[in-house]
Amino acid sequence: MTDRRIRQIKILLGCTFVLIWIIFMITQFACICTTVHGISMQATLMDNDKVLVNKLTYKFNDPQRYDIVLVKYSEDEYYIKRIIGMPGDKFQIKNNGYVYIDDEKILKDYGFEKIKDPGIFIEPVILKDDEYVVLGDNRNFSTDSRDESVGIIKKDALIGRTTYCVYPFDRMGHINNDANKNLSEYKESNDK
Repeated sequence: MTDRRIRQIKILLGCTFVLIWIIFMITQFACICTTVHGISMQATLMDNDKVLVNKLTYKFNDPQRYDIVLVKYSEDEYYIKRIIGMPGDKFQIKNNGYVYIDDEKILKDYGFEKIKDPGIFIEPVILKDDEYVVLGDNRNFSTDSRDESVGIIKKDALIGRTTYCVYPFDRMGHINNDANKNLSEYKESNDK
C-alpha cells in the first residue's frame, strides 16, 4: 500500500470515529429519539410515532404551558404528555369536564372532549415552584397527573421537549407545542 492510501484510510477511520463520538454525545446530552406508545396523545401524536426530544431545552429555559414533554414517571417508565398546569397555578378539573386555572375555564387545552374523571384535581390544587400538571391530549384515555399513581410532576422529571416527528414519513414535521401562546387567549371568565 502506498503512503497516500494509508493516509486516506487513517483519515477515513478518524472521521468515522469523530462521527460516532458526535452521535453518541448528541444522543446522551442533546436529544433522543423515542417512540410514542398508546393513544393518550392522539390526535397530536399517534401510537408508534417516532419523535425527537430536545434534552437541552430545560437546561437553559423553563418549561412552558402546552409544551409536549417526555416525562420520567418511574425508574423505567417514560411517557409523552402535554404541560397544562404551571408553577403557581391554582389548578382544578371540575365535574363539568373542563380545566380551570386560577378559577378561569380554559377554552383550549388540546383535549378532544370533556374530561370524565378529574381524579386528584376535583378540588383545586396550588402548584409549587417546581410542580407541573401533565395531561394526555386524548384525556379520557390517558394515565396522567390526574391519576394518584402519577400525580403532580416535578421539574426534574421533565426529560425534554418533543420537537419533531421523524416517523412515519407522512406525519414527519415540527410538533406544535404552542408555547408562545398567552394563557389569557384561552381563558373564559365567569363560567364556573
